[in-house]
Amino acid sequence: METNKTKRTERNDKEPYITGLYDKPAIEEAEAGVPLSLEPCPDDAEGATLIDKEHYGNIYNVNDGGAYTIRLGMHSNPVGIGVMDKDTAVVCGIPTMTDDVHRILALFFIPELHPVKYMDAIWLRAEKPFHIEYVWGSAVLESNHESRELALRHDAVTKDEDTLVILQNGLDGEIPDSCTFSYDFIKFQIRIVCDE
Repeated sequence: METNKTKRTERNDKEPYITGLYDKPAIEEAEAGVPLSLEPCPDDAEGATLIDKEHYGNIYNVNDGGAYTIRLGMHSNPVGIGVMDKDTAVVCGIPTMTDDVHRILALFFIPELHPVKYMDAIWLRAEKPFHIEYVWGSAVLESNHESRELALRHDAVTKDEDTLVILQNGLDGEIPDSCTFSYDFIKFQIRIVCDE
């Protein structure tokens, strides 16, 4: 006895074909891929702070009224799983006072490296004295290959004198216990305002 099939059910009976994926394995090993260019920070006499000498301390010119995305962290394997796990604490300082040059830095406290921490920093400069305005709600934790990110709560951002502080102390309560999350960067947006 033949059943009455519609064209839609006939299409669903066939196996899906996706170009380039049919011969790929269903499981592959993913690597964290910590960069080999890590070294102790020269400003830390105790050597308890690591930096990536290829990326740490870059200087960028910014323009009045410009909006910029800042990404601080570890430049790991771009197809890896991320170096920082859900137990890593991150603190980022964004200066809010007026100056010719500003340093934005982030510290990552990775439990497996304790008491050593990882630091990334950039310097921003403009033709006139300026201050930095944080774009509210833009802070996320992001993997190196940008395939996943986790938005931080608004209460992760606080003001402390002349610095805006973004603090995320692990991810307890942020994701279900049965899940995992790893990342490489803290990413956020800022605006530049030159002061006359």
